[in-house]
Amino acid sequence: MNSHLLSEVEAVADRVAILQHGKIAKIGTVDEMTNKKLQYEIQAEFREMLFDIPSEIGKLQSLSRGRLVVELVDVSKINWVIDSLRRKKVDIRVVKPIKISLEQSFIDTVTHKKEGV
Repeated sequence: MNSHLLSEVEAVADRVAILQHGKIAKIGTVDEMTNKKLQYEIQAEFREMLFDIPSEIGKLQSLSRGRLVVELVDVSKINWVIDSLRRKKVDIRVVKPIKISLEQSFIDTVTHKKEGV
Protein backbone atom coordinates (compact mmCIF):
# COMPACT_ATOMS: atom_id res chain seq x y z
CA MET A 1 0.00 0.00 0.00
CA ASN A 2 1.25 3.45 -0.88
CA SER A 3 -0.52 6.44 0.63
CA HIS A 4 -0.11 9.95 1.90
CA LEU A 5 -3.20 9.46 4.09
CA LEU A 6 -1.27 8.33 7.14
CA SER A 7 -4.33 7.96 9.37
CA GLU A 8 -5.58 5.27 6.97
CA VAL A 9 -2.17 3.60 6.84
CA GLU A 10 -2.11 3.58 10.65
CA ALA A 11 -5.50 1.85 10.73
CA VAL A 12 -4.73 -0.95 8.23
CA ALA A 13 -0.97 -1.56 8.06
CA ASP A 14 1.17 -3.82 10.25
CA ARG A 15 4.53 -2.44 9.13
CA VAL A 16 5.37 0.95 7.68
CA ALA A 17 8.31 2.47 5.83
CA ILE A 18 8.83 6.20 5.63
CA LEU A 19 10.53 7.25 2.42
CA GLN A 20 12.46 10.45 1.93
CA HIS A 21 13.92 11.32 -1.47
CA GLY A 22 13.29 7.74 -2.61
CA LYS A 23 15.22 6.14 0.26
CA ILE A 24 13.95 4.45 3.41
CA ALA A 25 14.32 6.90 6.29
CA LYS A 26 12.59 4.71 8.90
CA ILE A 27 10.91 1.31 8.94
CA GLY A 28 9.01 -0.58 11.63
CA THR A 29 5.65 -1.60 13.02
CA VAL A 30 2.95 0.99 13.58
CA ASP A 31 3.49 0.59 17.35
CA GLU A 32 7.22 1.21 16.98
CA MET A 33 6.54 4.30 14.90
CA THR A 34 3.93 5.76 17.25
CA ASN A 35 5.37 5.06 20.74
CA LYS A 36 6.78 8.27 22.11
CA LYS A 37 10.31 7.62 23.34
CA LEU A 38 9.52 5.65 26.49
CA GLN A 39 7.03 8.16 27.85
CA TYR A 40 4.24 6.89 30.07
CA GLU A 41 1.13 8.43 31.54
CA ILE A 42 0.01 7.22 34.95
CA GLN A 43 -3.48 8.14 36.09
CA ALA A 44 -4.08 8.13 39.84
CA GLU A 45 -5.09 10.44 42.68
CA PHE A 46 -1.79 12.14 43.54
CA ARG A 47 -3.29 14.94 45.65
CA GLU A 48 -0.45 17.28 46.68
CA MET A 49 2.15 14.52 46.60
CA LEU A 50 5.78 15.23 45.80
CA PHE A 51 7.42 12.66 43.56
CA ASP A 52 10.90 12.59 42.09
CA ILE A 53 12.65 10.15 39.79
CA PRO A 54 16.40 9.47 39.89
CA SER A 55 18.16 10.33 36.63
CA GLU A 56 19.23 6.69 36.14
CA ILE A 57 15.50 5.82 35.95
CA GLY A 58 14.30 8.73 33.82
CA LYS A 59 12.72 12.10 34.40
CA LEU A 60 9.42 13.52 35.51
CA GLN A 61 7.68 15.37 32.68
CA SER A 62 4.62 16.57 34.59
CA LEU A 63 2.62 15.88 37.72
CA SER A 64 -0.91 17.05 38.49
CA ARG A 65 -3.64 15.84 40.85
CA GLY A 66 -4.73 13.04 38.52
CA ARG A 67 -1.90 12.54 36.02
CA LEU A 68 1.82 11.81 36.06
CA VAL A 69 3.94 11.76 32.90
CA VAL A 70 7.41 10.24 32.96
CA GLU A 71 10.11 9.67 30.35
CA LEU A 72 12.19 6.61 31.16
CA VAL A 73 15.68 5.52 30.13
CA ASP A 74 14.44 1.95 29.57
CA VAL A 75 11.01 0.33 29.29
CA SER A 76 11.68 -1.88 32.32
CA LYS A 77 12.00 1.21 34.55
CA ILE A 78 8.21 1.64 34.56
CA ASN A 79 8.19 -1.05 37.24
CA TRP A 80 10.38 1.12 39.48
CA VAL A 81 7.93 4.02 39.07
CA ILE A 82 4.90 1.83 39.81
CA ASP A 83 6.58 0.25 42.86
CA SER A 84 7.56 3.69 44.19
CA LEU A 85 4.01 4.97 43.84
CA ARG A 86 2.60 1.88 45.56
CA ARG A 87 5.02 2.40 48.49
CA LYS A 88 3.51 5.89 48.79
CA LYS A 89 0.02 4.29 48.93
CA VAL A 90 -1.06 5.77 45.58
CA ASP A 91 -4.00 3.92 44.00
CA ILE A 92 -3.01 3.62 40.34
CA ARG A 93 -5.90 3.53 37.86
CA VAL A 94 -4.12 3.50 34.50
CA VAL A 95 -0.57 3.09 33.18
CA LYS A 96 -0.21 3.58 29.44
CA PRO A 97 2.50 4.47 26.96
CA ILE A 98 2.11 7.86 25.33
CA LYS A 99 1.62 7.52 21.60
CA ILE A 100 1.87 9.95 18.74
CA SER A 101 0.12 9.72 15.39
CA LEU A 102 1.84 8.13 12.43
CA GLU A 103 1.67 11.54 10.78
CA GLN A 104 3.63 13.09 13.67
CA SER A 105 6.17 10.26 13.46
CA PHE A 106 6.57 11.00 9.74
CA ILE A 107 7.08 14.72 10.41
CA ASP A 108 9.62 14.00 13.17
CA THR A 109 11.51 11.57 10.92
CA VAL A 110 11.79 13.80 7.87
CA THR A 111 12.53 16.90 9.97
CA HIS A 112 15.38 15.14 11.79
CA LYS A 113 16.78 13.78 8.55
CA LYS A 114 16.81 17.30 7.05
CA GLU A 115 18.62 18.64 10.13
CA GLY A 116 21.19 15.85 9.88
CA VAL A 117 20.21 14.27 13.19
